[in-house]
Amino acid sequence: RSKFAIASAALGNFFGFDRSDIFYRCDYNLDEVHAAAQVDSYIHTAIRKYSELFLKAGYAFKGMNDDAVTYLEQRLRIMSYTSDNAFDLLLRETANDLMEYSNAFWVKTRVDSIPYVKAKGILESGKCVGGYFRVDPRQMRIKFDKNGNVSGYQQVTPSNKDKKFDVNDVIHFTFDREAGSQWGKPYWLPVLDDIRALRSIEGNVTTLCWRYAIPMVHAQVGLAKDGLYGTRKEIEDTQRVIERTPTDGLLVTNERVNLKSIGVEGNALDISPYLADYENRVFTGR
Repeated sequence: RSKFAIASAALGNFFGFDRSDIFYRCDYNLDEVHAAAQVDSYIHTAIRKYSELFLKAGYAFKGMNDDAVTYLEQRLRIMSYTSDNAFDLLLRETANDLMEYSNAFWVKTRVDSIPYVKAKGILESGKCVGGYFRVDPRQMRIKFDKNGNVSGYQQVTPSNKDKKFDVNDVIHFTFDREAGSQWGKPYWLPVLDDIRALRSIEGNVTTLCWRYAIPMVHAQVGLAKDGLYGTRKEIEDTQRVIERTPTDGLLVTNERVNLKSIGVEGNALDISPYLADYENRVFTGR
């Protein structure tokens, strides 16, 4: 009878090369998602609302063993106090990361003992979990062994103080994780291009409004008759008068000067259908 093994479909065994010493960043550009969430009101508001709905009904610990549930609640209260990191706040921050990036990370800290409870670690070190801390998903990198299994994590910080974590000390939460990937796919990727186009159109509309809020004035100096053509001095004098006239001022001329406002004839392009179309595309994408 033949024997065979199936390895995980990950970068560790891609093309048969051993890349077990490389930490890979996210398959998606989380920095781009974060930048969009910071500057675009639609994405920012959606993330905030979904995050609030995530914990709208609260949370509770339930189990067949009441003593185990009581122990778990007590353990989390003690961990929140000793780590100065409230568990409720940790859940809210995690919900926000999941809504924004479809990825969230907790890093465990291990201690020799925990006050008031009998806790014992199950790993070789014998240390137990003393607290959970949230880590920015944009800073996390993942390492794979030669079979494509996750073998470690690394946090890359702007201060270049990188930290490496054992695979047992990191919890990775994901939404919409595709087969063969360890990363969740952010919800906002399909609509980023639509949002860029929408904001670009809105910027052009703002330029149009600014340009045509004060109509351009065309002044015709002189008459198309022999001896009545406008001279250079008359043209320059008329230009100076128009430039110095306040926006609510009044110009009085003789029959040799004809003034006409350009851009207020009501023939401008109606861009409201384009704005509505791109808004609908953004909302439909999420």
